[in-house]
Amino acid sequence: MHLLGVGAISKLRPLMYLVRSGYLTEYPVISYDSSSHTSCFDYGLLKINGGCDTLGKTRTARGVAHFKNVYQLFEPVLKKYLTVDEFLAGIYCGPSKQTENTLDIEMTPEPTWPFSAIREKAVTNPNKKAGIIGLLSKTLHIYFMITNFCQNVDKLFREKDTDIEGEDATPMLQLKRIRDDKDIEQWIEEHSGKGKAVPSARIASTEELGSTLERLFEE
Repeated sequence: MHLLGVGAISKLRPLMYLVRSGYLTEYPVISYDSSSHTSCFDYGLLKINGGCDTLGKTRTARGVAHFKNVYQLFEPVLKKYLTVDEFLAGIYCGPSKQTENTLDIEMTPEPTWPFSAIREKAVTNPNKKAGIIGLLSKTLHIYFMITNFCQNVDKLFREKDTDIEGEDATPMLQLKRIRDDKDIEQWIEEHSGKGKAVPSARIASTEELGSTLERLFEE
């Protein structure tokens, strides 16, 4: 079974609970993919909690903290070629000016950092090794995002089940108790749908889709 466009822990959570319950044991392999993990860097975005959260296309304290984490993951290799400050300068295409007006350091937008700008800066960088790292910065960021994602998936699999014993378990946790089609149908009826505990835009069945198309053609 392959799931298209699922790159968020929140979207994988119900699937993993159903795997743990034994309901999906008929599928020997379950896979998924998501383009947002690989493309969000181009737009100054970060994949967080099921959506793309903006880091801004300019230098901000939050963005700097994030890219320091990227550097730290690959530090055993990167430190041979450039410092963390040089890495950040490559990401943001130049040094920053700082004004400490608030607890959150404001960075002047000088200049912006779409990947096209990073690539141009990397090619002209007199430090050729740092320039190569600049060209690889998108790849490094993707690997960081995948590493972080896989670690969170692993945490879900290692969750303890002691919190689903009682009747007061949340609807999402109750998925761990699903054993057969009757259970899942009852769960959907009680908890999933518009205005319910677990919102869902359910995909129409083949029969429903056929009826909809017939009606549209008739109109």
